[in-house]
Amino acid sequence: AAVEGKLGSAPSPEALGEIRAVHSRDGDIAAAMSVLKRDPNNVRATQVVHATLKRQAESLRAIYVEGDEL
Repeated sequence: AAVEGKLGSAPSPEALGEIRAVHSRDGDIAAAMSVLKRDPNNVRATQVVHATLKRQAESLRAIYVEGDEL
């Protein structure tokens, strides 16, 4: 919701794809963080959080910073 509100005008199909990816990754991050609460030493969950946050940052950069190019 917050992502859509920041764009102002109707987002392009590429931007919509990035927005969907951001929302999808939120669930992945939440699931991995839940695992880490139960087992802080879980290597796979740590890797998932790290990799997913990196992709999340790239998507958010594309939406907010490079949005004119989408």
